[in-house]
Amino acid sequence: MRFSIFCRLFRRQPLSFLTQANLQKIMYSFTKPALPAASIEQQVFRIISKRKAIRASRVRKTASLARDLRFDTVDVVDIILELERNFHIVIPDEVPLYTVGDFVRFVRDHAAA
Repeated sequence: MRFSIFCRLFRRQPLSFLTQANLQKIMYSFTKPALPAASIEQQVFRIISKRKAIRASRVRKTASLARDLRFDTVDVVDIILELERNFHIVIPDEVPLYTVGDFVRFVRDHAAA
């Protein structure tokens, strides 16, 4: 299974791209263990609080991004992009993400998969 995914991802890349170091990094990304839920929560909190330099004490799972933290649409999109980059997941536009807990729940459910 992993080899077929690897082949699909890199079938159009020139062979010079597949050095030993790159191959080890790629294979590690497929085999690395799932993060503990507490670690995921801390990382999501850090990413959200870093966006507008909010004190970590203000970030709660029940905090509304728009109402409590005063995030606008651009801020939310930037958070989504950062989460996708850090956790190697895709967050579809249709997913309702209104609170910090929504982000934590989505990342926890999809990063471990």
